[in-house]
Amino acid sequence: MVIPTVLLLTLGALGTSGLNIVIPPVHDVSTIVDDYLAFIEPIMRARGDTEIEIDGINDAQISVHGHHLIKHHLKLADHPKLQELLKDPSIPIPFSLSCEKGKLGDISTLKRVGPASEKLWHFSGEDSITLTAQYTLKTMYAKYPKCKIYLANVPYKGQITLRAPHSNFTTTLDLFSRKKECYFTDYSTHFNDKTLELKTTVKGTPYNKLFEQLIDYLIKKNPNDVRNKANDRLSFALAASARKHKGCLFLDNSIRQHVKNKHQ
Repeated sequence: MVIPTVLLLTLGALGTSGLNIVIPPVHDVSTIVDDYLAFIEPIMRARGDTEIEIDGINDAQISVHGHHLIKHHLKLADHPKLQELLKDPSIPIPFSLSCEKGKLGDISTLKRVGPASEKLWHFSGEDSITLTAQYTLKTMYAKYPKCKIYLANVPYKGQITLRAPHSNFTTTLDLFSRKKECYFTDYSTHFNDKTLELKTTVKGTPYNKLFEQLIDYLIKKNPNDVRNKANDRLSFALAASARKHKGCLFLDNSIRQHVKNKHQ
């Protein structure tokens, strides 16, 4: 997979404590980044490299009462154990789900949404480049093909897809390049909305619509957890790609030519 290689550069992580480092001038390289993204997008699609494996969901759970707004959908689930619980609205109905590893996409829709700038650093006689820009995924989704969904402790198997209906986040990503090698260490993802809006689709169970509403309810009840996990998994996905592939070389060469023209 070819992908923009990115990293948040921290001087402490590079062991620069105690060094007298001169802050270098900053130059705009937005056009270079746009050209690079336009160059790699068709390559990624041709190779089918639009998704990256992510960790699964581990025992997410809530308790639902019979008087909840989805009571009508609960009544449609004709399992006797559930119907027995519905007779008393005060009795909570346990709901939980867990999923095996899934796929995050569409990585090929990574787009720049803020100015891109570069800095040239000198470490131990070597030139290093830091490139900073803001990005978003125009299309963002997570697919989990193997899930277990429990309602009133009754298990069901199905597939779950979580899709962001619009790009309500930006992520600030830095590329650190030295000797034409690129490195990942950290990230900072910011969601413009207070919560990450996700639309749930469930397939393969007898109660798909019911489970979709329950999962949406679960997401709304835990906005911080959802936001943090989405941040973590997006960052992990980009990091895994960068470590595995050397797609940064095209961008690195372009920036070094730019540096040669601007810094000399």
